Amino acid sequence: MEPIQLFPTGALGIADPARLGALGAVAVTTLIALLYVYRRRTYVLHWVCAWTLFTLALAVAAGDYQTPTAVATMLGLSRFFSLSAIILITSSAFALENPPWPNWRYLFGLAPLLTWCVVSPLLLPARVAVLPGYVLSSGLLAAGGLAFLGVLRQAQPQRATVIGVALLLASVTQAWIGISVTRSASGVVPPELMVVNGVLFVLAAVGMHLLVFAEMTFELRMANRRLKETQSELHQQAITDVLTGCHNRRFFHEVIGHELQRHRRYQTPLSLLFVDIDHFKRVNDTLGHEAGDRLLEYVALFLKRNVREADYLFRWGGDEFLLLLSCDLGRAREKAAELTRTFRSTLIESGLPTNVGLSVGCSDIVDHTDDISARVHAADEDMYRNKQESRDGAAS
Repeated sequence: MEPIQLFPTGALGIADPARLGALGAVAVTTLIALLYVYRRRTYVLHWVCAWTLFTLALAVAAGDYQTPTAVATMLGLSRFFSLSAIILITSSAFALENPPWPNWRYLFGLAPLLTWCVVSPLLLPARVAVLPGYVLSSGLLAAGGLAFLGVLRQAQPQRATVIGVALLLASVTQAWIGISVTRSASGVVPPELMVVNGVLFVLAAVGMHLLVFAEMTFELRMANRRLKETQSELHQQAITDVLTGCHNRRFFHEVIGHELQRHRRYQTPLSLLFVDIDHFKRVNDTLGHEAGDRLLEYVALFLKRNVREADYLFRWGGDEFLLLLSCDLGRAREKAAELTRTFRSTLIESGLPTNVGLSVGCSDIVDHTDDISARVHAADEDMYRNKQESRDGAAS
């Protein structure tokens, strides 16, 4: 029975490389386990279990066995742990969407692998017995690397490149180790190959940390985006009148400061139109509040269609609307007369009561105006004067 020395004593000047490797695997297992504590994802648990099995494989390989049979059996058991770990690493690439942990009945599928790994070194030359395991591990690592790189999956996961490249390179070293074992006359694997193989697996573990951190960062970014969208929606609801869809007083007080600054800096003329619906209370009292609501909606739609996009329309309260226009007082009075005249002509085709109309008052925002409420009040008073003049004219 030929002995296979995967970790020969004194290799690279290390008295017991297998035991040192086992201690390193314990450290990596601990780090990934801590990662799982903070990020309970199925694919992370795969890696925790995989590195636990790597630790067991190295611990078994580090044992001092007296008989050739024990050496061959423990070698096979070590290979079984390693292969099981590689299977878990490969399957983790397909568990990134966090599916449920596989049914425990799948463990029975490992029984043939355990039987081969333990029995074949007792029945076959050791070099022949271990070769299928290295071929299998090389193929599994290649599949896992390609999966992490997105070749075998529909999309590449965030920051999985490090894992994918490390696993592909580890598949090469596994095949190289298998070839070296079969060709070695002494049954000793070049220690440099084992070191490179170990470094690649550690690099893949580092890539797993990067993957988890990238996933957490992505989810945090998406949560912030959803929060901003929710804040924007709430803000939009807070500044919008529910019935008419116009901006409300809150939004007026938000934008007026900016508009006053623009007015002072660029000498942009600003004017206010105060709009009131004539006989609105009569519509509510005689036809009901639903008719009144329809009238408010119609007036809001009419005003939106007859002002520029650069101007602002606010529902001031009740049956009153306020317009903030970028024009001088003369153009504002022309616009007020146009709105009053056009509204009466369009009301006939609306199906709403025709005895209503619009009364509009104007005021301009003069230079160095600080009290905007005074200008709103001036437009309100002008509206009432126009309303009274209209009633007096109708009475006469």
